[in-house]
Amino acid sequence: MRFIDRMFDTVVESTSLIVRGTLITALSLICDTPTIAEILERCHYHFFRYGRHQCIIPIDPEQILNGGDCIRMGDSDMSDSISIPESEICDVVRCLSNPHINRKAKHDLKALVYRSPQSTQNAVIAHLMMAKYSFRPDLRNYLQELFSETSLMEMSQADIDIGQEATAWTRVEIALEQKKRIDGEQPLMCDFAIPVYETDQLRNCVPHATHPEVYMSDTHFIAATGGTKQAFYELPEENRNLTRSTLTH
Repeated sequence: MRFIDRMFDTVVESTSLIVRGTLITALSLICDTPTIAEILERCHYHFFRYGRHQCIIPIDPEQILNGGDCIRMGDSDMSDSISIPESEICDVVRCLSNPHINRKAKHDLKALVYRSPQSTQNAVIAHLMMAKYSFRPDLRNYLQELFSETSLMEMSQADIDIGQEATAWTRVEIALEQKKRIDGEQPLMCDFAIPVYETDQLRNCVPHATHPEVYMSDTHFIAATGGTKQAFYELPEENRNLTRSTLTH
């Protein structure tokens, strides 16, 4: 009867009520024999008869109802250590498991997510609740898809120098262009020298450059725009793009 022990061992670490319920359903199909009864009792289960039917249940039913030690688990259930901050999304996600209000809960949850589409806090809470509570597989998939494009980490706004960013993008463009022409080992992006063009050469040499000012010397840029690159990078992005379009067209 090793297979019964293996069935218990398979779910011994699981906190999922779905997995535990599957074990109960499967073992209830087994015929009651003294050997089977002994194994079940060792695992804290026994046969329960009602009329002409029988099934297996935990010796202490409250253990499985309360999410405690129902399958030879320790006193401290892993899910009990998960702390979830109370918020509006908590109540909505809990309602997903109620079949009577499941449809309304989905509608409310989707509306909540659309109000804050990139809310890291909502995504984290949803995943914590999936770790702590049992949900049907389709509901888990629904929650995962709902937050599939939301970061689980707060993204800080990096303080990036706009001029250095323009130079980096230009090196990427040069590297991609050179990659089409070079066979074998590819050089590093920093190995590509950025050529310098006069204003009237830009239209012919780099007509599709996203940051044409990088190809210009400070002198040529001032002559073409009437201002320095430093002043140019302090302009709003819309104004910068307008100036760039005049340089290449």
